[in-house]
Amino acid sequence: MRPAPQWHDLDADRTPKYIQIARELRTRIESGDHYQPGECLPSSKYLAVQFSVSREVILAALQALVKSGHLRHVESKPHQVIWEPVPAPKADPPSILA
Repeated sequence: MRPAPQWHDLDADRTPKYIQIARELRTRIESGDHYQPGECLPSSKYLAVQFSVSREVILAALQALVKSGHLRHVESKPHQVIWEPVPAPKADPPSILA
């Protein structure tokens, strides 16, 4: 039986690798399972090895996440998660008039 496809095998739609990686990192950020607000991402070199792509592809993905408001980047510093999950709206208190 063939193993389940990995994220990098799913490019039949010809989506550029940096977009695929940006989507994967965004999912990891938004889920809160991998990266929390205020936490720094691993180095671009480490991510390049993890995703089996060049460092330039990782930098393009990270730049896309900076533009989308998920990351902050200061020159010579690691990329930092700034995306905050939107809290679920609070239920209205029961009305005494209902």
